[in-house]
Amino acid sequence: MRRLLWVAAAVLIFAGVLIAQRPTFRAGVDLVAVDVRVIDKDGHPIVDLKPGDFQVEIGGHKRSVVSADFVRIGTSTLSQDTGPRAGAAPETAGVAPPPDDGRFVIVAIDAMSFDSTASRGVAAAIARFVGGFTPQDRVGLYTFPLGPKVEPTVDRAEVERELGHLIGQADDTQAITIAPSELVDISAGDPLATSRAVARNCGAAGNPAPMRGRGESGGRLGACNPETCAGRVLCEVGNRLLQDEAGAVASLGMFGDFLRGLGHAPGRKIVVLVSAGSPTSDRPGGRPDLGALPQELGGQAAQANAAIYALFLDQHLLSQNRAEHSKGLGGSTDQGRDSAVLQQWLSLFAGSAGGVLLTDLVGDGDIVFNRVLSETSAYYLLGVAPDTEDRDGRARELKVKVSRKGATVRSRTWITIGI
Repeated sequence: MRRLLWVAAAVLIFAGVLIAQRPTFRAGVDLVAVDVRVIDKDGHPIVDLKPGDFQVEIGGHKRSVVSADFVRIGTSTLSQDTGPRAGAAPETAGVAPPPDDGRFVIVAIDAMSFDSTASRGVAAAIARFVGGFTPQDRVGLYTFPLGPKVEPTVDRAEVERELGHLIGQADDTQAITIAPSELVDISAGDPLATSRAVARNCGAAGNPAPMRGRGESGGRLGACNPETCAGRVLCEVGNRLLQDEAGAVASLGMFGDFLRGLGHAPGRKIVVLVSAGSPTSDRPGGRPDLGALPQELGGQAAQANAAIYALFLDQHLLSQNRAEHSKGLGGSTDQGRDSAVLQQWLSLFAGSAGGVLLTDLVGDGDIVFNRVLSETSAYYLLGVAPDTEDRDGRARELKVKVSRKGATVRSRTWITIGI
């Protein structure tokens, strides 16, 4: 009996030692993958961030960042593993970076914003841009309202071939020269803007017609009279306002259909919108007025899980001052405001989509295209631990910040987490 008691005691002691030495595993945590691009002031990816450098909010509440993996496009493995994996939860494996199959990029071209001359240089710049992607990247084209369309492909030759068919659809045969800001100001009832436009197009003898009304939607711009030069200027302003508003609504409506369709494609997409802009009022009572359409398009882009780069290629001064325009604008208007009026809708769209607006004021876009290539060449894949209340299938606002001084974060602005 005494021997049995000693054996039993030895077994209990040995079992206690085994229990004490057994590794303790942390309970599994279901993580949500959030892709984020973090760049410096020159657009180059920042490569050495840790999980603790990120602050993530879902629906206004802070959430823990468990892992942060840096993934460089064009490589088969992680460039840097910057954080531990969480526990042994089944969903954790889904946070690990997928095999590198490159970027999914759509170049959307606003053909109505370019005239036939400008579109040739833009097409060549886009071809150079497409040639800068890696062999794994899939690149497609979507031109609206009309023009070349290519499904995302690794075949660069097909994309470049279709770009050869790009033709700008802006009207470059207008009888009078009106700056974008003047269009807004005249529609808002500004007599100085009217006088300046009439003097430029009619000479010193052209007397401005009296303004009647504030130029609001449905109001009169002034005396449209085809029998006088000043009256013809005002007739042309009225016609151009109607054309710009109707054309923009129709064209951007097609772009909205494209964004909704893009939402059915799985994964994260990059949409590079190329445009020379369209006049949009920046003052009360002014026209053209697109209402909330730019913001609605931005919301559709966010819902489609698309990273938006809106590229504004300012062409208006070049087109107005070509040799065929005998009454070029020269330095007679505020060129900075003209550019702001043209890019207004792009700024509203990009802001609503959580994207970025890049501008090129002097060329066909090579500078901003190279910036996009640099910014999208790498990203961080964050493993974020959501709260139970986040898992109800509803869209919630997503905010990502980093503690690194001088860093800029590009990320989606909405997230939906299933049950």
